[in-house]
Amino acid sequence: MYREIEEEFKNSNYFGFKNAVSDSLEKLIVPIQEKYKIYRNSSELIQTLKDGSKEASIYASQKLEEVKNKLGINYFV
Repeated sequence: MYREIEEEFKNSNYFGFKNAVSDSLEKLIVPIQEKYKIYRNSSELIQTLKDGSKEASIYASQKLEEVKNKLGINYFV
């Protein structure tokens, strides 16, 4: 693959190579950006984040209790 690219740009200047790289990146990135814009403010994403936050909070509380018990500081609070 690299040999093909090297051969394609063998007689090209930096400007031509830079434009080809830029065009390739644009083709890769634009669809990702479009999907990001669609999902960024979707109710599904908001709900997923809320659900994840609740689960993380429960897990963190359990871990904190476990640590307090192991350190023996749960009895002083």
